[in-house]
Amino acid sequence: MPGGWAEAFGKSLRALVCFLALLLGAHLSFSSTYKVNDRTKIYSEQVAADSVLLKMDNDLSIPVSVKLGINSENLQNGNQATISAVIPARTVGHVVARFKKINRSLSYKLSYSWKIVLGDVTQTPDGSYIYSYPYSKIGTYKISQGPGGAFSHQGVFAYDFLMPVGTPILAARDGIVAMVKSDSKSGGADRKFIDDANYISVYHQDGTLGNYFHLNWNSAIVKEGQFVKKGEIIGYSGNTGFTSGPHLHFEVVRPNLNADKNTFVYFHWADEKANGSLAHLSETANH
Repeated sequence: MPGGWAEAFGKSLRALVCFLALLLGAHLSFSSTYKVNDRTKIYSEQVAADSVLLKMDNDLSIPVSVKLGINSENLQNGNQATISAVIPARTVGHVVARFKKINRSLSYKLSYSWKIVLGDVTQTPDGSYIYSYPYSKIGTYKISQGPGGAFSHQGVFAYDFLMPVGTPILAARDGIVAMVKSDSKSGGADRKFIDDANYISVYHQDGTLGNYFHLNWNSAIVKEGQFVKKGEIIGYSGNTGFTSGPHLHFEVVRPNLNADKNTFVYFHWADEKANGSLAHLSETANH
C-alpha cells in the first residue's frame, strides 16, 4: 500500500509540474520579440567610387530598432562590433551606416547579422502614466492571474481578466495600432495553440506597447497604423491561443535589443489611488 500510494503521488506530482510548465510557457511567449523581418529590409549600396551605404527599409506603421553585427573586407571602419539604430515608420532607404572603400579599384564585401525589434529602444517609459481598465466600467471581471502569478506569470507583469467571449475590449491608453492578428479560430489548453492567439498591439507615446491577447476570431475593429484613444473599443475578447478558458491577457512591454524577450513594464491602473491596491479584485485558480 505505501509503495502504491507513493507511485500514484509521484505520477500526480509529475503531471502537475508538466501542467504548470505548459502554462508558464504560454505567457512568457507573449513578451517575445515580434516577427518583423518580413516587413523590413537591410541592404548595402555603393553610391560613389569609394562610398558604401548600409540602408534599411521599414514598412511598419511604427519605428523599429535594429542591432547589427558587421563583418567586411576593403571597407574602412567596417569591422565595428555592433551598430544600433532606430528606423522611423514607413521609411525607405534610411541610412544605418556609412563606409569608405580602402582601395577604390577593388570590390568590397559586407556581411552582417541582425536583430530587429518593434519600437524605439531609446525612449524611456513614463512610469507615472495611469492606465484605464481594458473594458467598460459597466462590467466587473475577476483577475485569474496578476503580476507574478503562480501559474504562468512568474517574472511577468501582466493581468488575466476572466470574461465571456465577445466582451468589448477598450484601449487602456492612447496610441498607434502597431500589429493586429484576427484570423485565428483555434485555442485550447495545449502548447500547440501558442501561436494561434489573436491580438492587438498598441504603440504608446513613450515607446511602450500595450498588448491585448486571446481576442475572438475576426473581432478586431481597428487596423494597423490607426490612432486609437483611451477608452475606444478596439476588439472583442475570445478564447484563442494557448488558454484553458475565455479571458483577456493584458501587458505593457518595452522593446529590448539585448535580450531574447521584450521587457515587461510596471504600470498603474486608474483606481489604484482610490483603493490602495488591486486587492479588491479577487484572483481565482483559473487560467
